[in-house]
Amino acid sequence: MDSKTLCIMGLLDQDADHAFSDLYFKMSQRNIPIISQPPHLTFGIYDNVNQKDLLNWVAHIAHDQEELELNFNHIGLFQQGICFAEPCVSLELLHLHQRLHAKYDQNCDDKNCLYSVKEKGWVPHTTLAVLDSDQIGSVMPIILELFTPIQATIKSLVVTEYPPLKKIGEFPLIK
Repeated sequence: MDSKTLCIMGLLDQDADHAFSDLYFKMSQRNIPIISQPPHLTFGIYDNVNQKDLLNWVAHIAHDQEELELNFNHIGLFQQGICFAEPCVSLELLHLHQRLHAKYDQNCDDKNCLYSVKEKGWVPHTTLAVLDSDQIGSVMPIILELFTPIQATIKSLVVTEYPPLKKIGEFPLIK
């Protein structure tokens, strides 16, 4: 087993990347703290998983998966101050999440198991900002004003490891 934490993410198409980048830029102009990762959906965060086996598993899933259309149409806020854009959830998105977890759900030990199937609490989202509790009241109206729905397509699955954060595999959805 590897000591690194591994993460499976869905990367979005170029137009969606540009739309999110534009939103991040507008937020930063209004002094809203933005995240420094490319927009993505996190499908799972895993500890105590063999890296090579997980990479092979994700490659297998990606090989048999069509690209997924998403419509990010609303903004949400987790209790920890994480502001996010959330897509409408489709059966296809839930099915991909379930397929990815079929082999490794027992290793999904992230905070509160936000991504596991067994906990039934996955909220697909793209993080926009991490806010302190004293910022929420003043910043959320600005984000709501700046946000417009974003059409996106999940084009590939990526596996990262951390610490430090590093991409270790990318697999296009090719079915």
